[in-house]
This record gives sequence, C-alpha cells and structure tokens, in this order.
Amino acid sequence: MDRQFWTEFRQHFRGHGVTEQLEVFYILLVVVIAVAVIAGWQLNRWLMRSRGRELPPNWIVAPARIASLLQTAFDQRVKIDLLLEHNSAQSRFISCVLLDVSPHGVVVELSESVRLSQEWMGRHAEVYFKIKSDDSPQQLFYQFTSEIVAIGASPHGNTVATLEFPDRIETGQKRAHLRIDPPSSAIRGFQLWPESRGPDGRLSGDMRDWGRPVLQHEWSRASRVRIVNISGGGIRFEFHTASLQARERPSFRLGDRFFVSLDLYEPGDGESVRLFLLAKVRNAFDDYAGKRLEIGLEFLGQGQKTLDRPDFVLWRELPEDTGVETIDNWVFKRHLEMHREKGIA
Repeated sequence: MDRQFWTEFRQHFRGHGVTEQLEVFYILLVVVIAVAVIAGWQLNRWLMRSRGRELPPNWIVAPARIASLLQTAFDQRVKIDLLLEHNSAQSRFISCVLLDVSPHGVVVELSESVRLSQEWMGRHAEVYFKIKSDDSPQQLFYQFTSEIVAIGASPHGNTVATLEFPDRIETGQKRAHLRIDPPSSAIRGFQLWPESRGPDGRLSGDMRDWGRPVLQHEWSRASRVRIVNISGGGIRFEFHTASLQARERPSFRLGDRFFVSLDLYEPGDGESVRLFLLAKVRNAFDDYAGKRLEIGLEFLGQGQKTLDRPDFVLWRELPEDTGVETIDNWVFKRHLEMHREKGIA
C-alpha cells in the first residue's frame, strides 16, 4: 500500500478526533469482518460440495422433473409394478395401471387377482416403471417409494390405490421376485428330467423321449424331496441322499439344465395347475454329514402342452428378468393368504 496514502488516511481520521487506540480498533474490526466474509463464503462452498456428494447421482428430486416422468409414464400407458411392504415381510410385484398423476398423489389400479383391505393404508409401497425416451432407443427404468394414502375400488371392482406424490425418483431396475416357503400341500407334484434335444438341436418336446424322471416328489406320498422356496424366477429344493445308492444319485453341476414339471395347488379351485419349465442349476450345497443335497434352479423357459398332441410340449424362452407370471401370481396369492391369517391383509 502507498505510504503517502496511508499517512493522509490516518491524518484524516485523527482530524475528526479519532485516537490511535480507536484507529487500531477500527482497523481490526475491518479485518475481522473481511475474514468472516471470506470464511462464510468458503464454508458455503464446502457445504454445497458436501451436499452434492451426499445426493446420489441416480436420484431425481426436482418436483417438476418427477411430475414430468410420471406424466410420461401415464401418456405411454406403461405397466406399473408395485411391491407392497409391511413390518413382518414383503409382498411380490403386482401389475398395475396408472390412472392419474397430480401433486395430490399417484393413483394406480391393481390387477384383478389382487384385493387389498383398508389395513394397507399407511403402509409403504415400492413402485417400478420404465419409459421410452426420444434420446435413446433403450427403455429407461425408474423406481420410487411412497405411502398408500387411500384405497378404493374401480367401477369394475378392481382395487384402486392412491400413493403419496414421491419426494424423489431413482433410476434402476426392480429387485428379484418374491420367494415363499410353500406349505407342504401347496406343491402337489415336482419332477425333473435332464434336458434333451432332438436331431435338429432344438429342445425335445416329445415327453416320451425324456425317459424316467431323475427326481420326483408327490405330496400325497412319503418323499425324500422338500421344496425350500419358490418364486417366478426359480425354485430351491432339497432331498436326502442317505437311502440312495451311488448310481441312483442325480448329478447337479452348476449350469446343468433340466426339464421341470410342477403342479401348483389352487385352494379356490380345489385343483392343481401343471407347468412345464426349463431350468438350470444356479447353486448347489452338498451336506455330506447330513446326507442332504440342496439345489437352486433358475427358470429359463416355459413349455405349453398342445391339444392335438397331449404328450408334446412347445418350448418358449422366458424374456430376460421377467420370470414365470403364473408362478408369480400363485406365489403372491399364497403370500396374501398367509398375511390374511395374521389379520393384516
């Protein structure tokens, strides 16, 4: 700083009766204010950076952007997948139709196979949907969690649920299918055959060529097989090998593929639904001490019986990440039944 300017500045202050001590006080006050302003500015910058780090990059929190995404889902008439949750367990994915979007809430109509009582009011639900974007040929996946604030019925009797408008939406796909440990009487039949193919390399559809099952379970008879859990994506079972001779023991190596016959009991109809599935071994646990083998199978395809050829199955591959819809619906019904018995659905 120029010495002559500083001298004139001091003389000006002293000309107004400012003492040297007061002059020092004013200078220190200016310095303190300047330091406080700089420190506040730096602190504000640090807080903004800190908040930016804490906010995950896949979160969308702007209300206008959230409303826009939901409106796009409504305009495209996309399917909404709802996952109900409560204190003791979680439910499975329910297919819904988006009826309305507003700041007051998100209204969805549930599939006709699902009925919710007023007990679900106030509980949380996870919502999953995917929309098409003009900027990308790929579908974009979104999800959010919200509270059920109203439950009603549509003119044709389906459950209508109103969800609180979400405070954020996240990008990402839904999680895996719900699994349940089914009652022993729920699965009436379970059979396995090693995958076989015809001369053309396609999956064999003629059941007469499959031979005898390598493993089978019937609920009405004593069986070494127990179904541990089941979902639309796969099944886990265990069986005791103590009474099996070495040549009778099936081999389950990772990646091995099997044809599966599954009989699911429907209490409402008093009948069983038979499904034919293609599955592969995803994991295996061999308990040599207990002579028990536990196998996890993933469903890859589904077979359909033909009317003109009762012993023939037409195979189709399951779309990725979809699972078997019939099993998904069956599992959810059994799940709700268990919760109704506890008085929460």
